[in-house]
Amino acid sequence: ALKAAEELAKLGDINNPKARQLVREIAENSVQGNGEWFVIGAWNNERGIAGGYVAEWRANGGLVYTSHPDIYTILEKAFGKDNPQLKQVLWEINKASLEEHITKGMIFDYSLQV
Repeated sequence: ALKAAEELAKLGDINNPKARQLVREIAENSVQGNGEWFVIGAWNNERGIAGGYVAEWRANGGLVYTSHPDIYTILEKAFGKDNPQLKQVLWEINKASLEEHITKGMIFDYSLQV
């Protein structure tokens, strides 16, 4: 996932076919766990991986999308913190992960835990 993020950062354009492939690669390699359900929910900035949907996943299992923290750092440096393309690329990565698991017929568990 980190290598794909670095390649995506070098491209600087998320609207070409290579970028789409890299987005999918980041998404696929950022899913952890096992089980028949996929845990989603709000990220807790204060508690990080100790809170929110990640805490729910840790307590009850399943699959979860959690990218390596350096992915955000790499992309933020490439696109700029206030650049709308940064938010777009982050959403595209999250969406790719969700779409893959929707296609597989996974059950989604939306955690209200913060």
